Amino acid sequence: MKQLVLAGFNWTHLTNLALLLFLGLFVSMLIWIFRKDSGEIYKDAASLPFLNEASKKEDQNER
Repeated sequence: MKQLVLAGFNWTHLTNLALLLFLGLFVSMLIWIFRKDSGEIYKDAASLPFLNEASKKEDQNER
């Protein structure tokens, strides 16, 4: 079924445009993730689950 649909698809420039669009999006996401000032943000986000556990332990100790 996929072959039948793609056999009649003559707009190859749209597939090339979509490829370039998603490739550009992927590369820009990589640049955004690995930018110079992002390390501290990720360290803060990584410690968030442990902050919740610490508050639960404090609540249990108070009881």
